[in-house]
Amino acid sequence: MESRGQGDIKGCNEHPSEETKGFCKDCSAGVCFRCAIGKHRTHTIVNIDELDRRDLETQLTVFETKIDQLREKAQQILEKAKNSESHSEKLPEITRNFQEIKERFGSGQYKEMIVGELERNYAQIKDMYDKLTREEKEDQNLQDKLASLERSTDTSIFDYIRSVIDERNALINAYEKNLKNQKTMIAEFNHFDIKERIIDFFQNIFIVKKKLTDKRIIHYFEWGNKNIHFYDVQSRKQSKYLVDFNNYIPKFCRTVVTDHGRLFCIAGRHQDNVCCNWMLEYIEEHKCLEHKANLNDARSDFTSIYESEKDRIYVIGGNDAKNFYKNCEYYDVGADKWVRMAELNVARDSAACCVFNAKFIYVFSGRIKFSPKEITDVCELYDVEKNIWEIINVKNKSNWIPCDLAMAFQIGPSSILIFGGFDKANRTNATFVFNTNNKTIEKSGDLPTVGSFSTMVFQIDDCLYTVGWNNTKKNLYKYNISDSYWKVDEEFTI
Repeated sequence: MESRGQGDIKGCNEHPSEETKGFCKDCSAGVCFRCAIGKHRTHTIVNIDELDRRDLETQLTVFETKIDQLREKAQQILEKAKNSESHSEKLPEITRNFQEIKERFGSGQYKEMIVGELERNYAQIKDMYDKLTREEKEDQNLQDKLASLERSTDTSIFDYIRSVIDERNALINAYEKNLKNQKTMIAEFNHFDIKERIIDFFQNIFIVKKKLTDKRIIHYFEWGNKNIHFYDVQSRKQSKYLVDFNNYIPKFCRTVVTDHGRLFCIAGRHQDNVCCNWMLEYIEEHKCLEHKANLNDARSDFTSIYESEKDRIYVIGGNDAKNFYKNCEYYDVGADKWVRMAELNVARDSAACCVFNAKFIYVFSGRIKFSPKEITDVCELYDVEKNIWEIINVKNKSNWIPCDLAMAFQIGPSSILIFGGFDKANRTNATFVFNTNNKTIEKSGDLPTVGSFSTMVFQIDDCLYTVGWNNTKKNLYKYNISDSYWKVDEEFTI
């Protein structure tokens, strides 16, 4: 046995004024007397004078494993850093491009492109006004010519008057057209905020994704009972709680977590299969569901999405167990208030929806008839500021499989991921990418297994997570945005 001498005794990390008297084998830490009777009181503690190297061997193995893991991770980071260095070579060029844009603004080139056209049109209108004023002065000459026709049969006078009328008519028509164009241009720029448009332009190029919450935890509410599941994607640990609530969790409800970590359970059907308009918030401290302001319409099978900039939860479509809804509304989280929105063009439930650039909502497919089941291929776009829905003319729908219970999520400045769902008869593992610029849909890499989805999509770092189910079980699907591939987290079980 190799014991330590008194010269090796040091102060306790937790209590510097106390000497280290022992070693906690459970925590691999030196402890003093206060530690031993405190938080380490139930642990295995060895007197430091009796500490043997064999007592440390197990922990040394753990340390060695962790060091190897850290070394491997450091190597991966070095590789990524090398890639970043190669990308950084482009920074001077990007900087030059921005400088060039700045100089063009400073020199007035962009002003000339837009304001210059308005100024030229204004000059044309002024010239038109001056010419028409002169024409009025020449009217007396024309009147004299007309009077002379009463006394003469000279056809040359007739030809002169006719040519003057034709020229004036052509001139006035041209000026009228010019004036209409000018009014159109002024109307288009009347409410034009150049600063806002420029900011929008650059945001669309360099869009910054926000994490929905700092907590890296996925939730799942079991319909028809009181079980709530949480899964930490970092530690891959799962927990399950029996929620304190007078009723069961409604079937076909939807759940959303906000940027501030507030978790809501929305509407659905309760025990007697009747749609409800409940808005419930999960209170973590008491493991309970608390009623908030009710929805305007009782509904189930709708789609719910969260928009962080305005702190709103949008509810799109759904049904009342008999009819499909065009009705939409949003929940103002801070005000605890539901507000009606414009109606969809096509009533539907279980559509794939997502917020886009915090200004629009895209809606893809959805169910429009219960039996026999029918799925619509009509896609719609909602303008948040204008409160208007419009139908999108998708150019290549033949590439796509319209489904209900599919999901959508923005993955780039002009890209929306659409995945999974249930067509008329079967679940699918198909994934597609919709391009918002050219309105096309292209096939992408398949899900590892077929899946239907109704749970919120979480973005954590560069990955999307959502719970889906197939014919055998529920899975946690993970999508890597940068590398464009799917996998199933095998540690997640329900």
